[in-house]
Amino acid sequence: MDRRVFSTEDGDGECPPAPTPDAVTELIVALSICAKSLDQLADEVVQCASHSDDPTTRQDLLAAARGQRIRALEVQGMLAVLSDAFVDQHVADKQP
Repeated sequence: MDRRVFSTEDGDGECPPAPTPDAVTELIVALSICAKSLDQLADEVVQCASHSDDPTTRQDLLAAARGQRIRALEVQGMLAVLSDAFVDQHVADKQP
């Protein structure tokens, strides 16, 4: 996590409160579940598209599935950044 110091009106630096490791761990788990759920939803939408006889509906469903895949990738990116920051912070706190 970024440990930037933010200045206050009186010129003293003040660090924003850091989230607890448990809170960050819970967020990591939640993001992981979210990414998996978005992928599963996309899989189901693709299945629905494969059963549609209407080409327009099929195309719309496949577009929706692509959107879900993009959202899943975005969540996976957030998860990767958060996980790396958490590991960096945890390792930095443990070093002398």
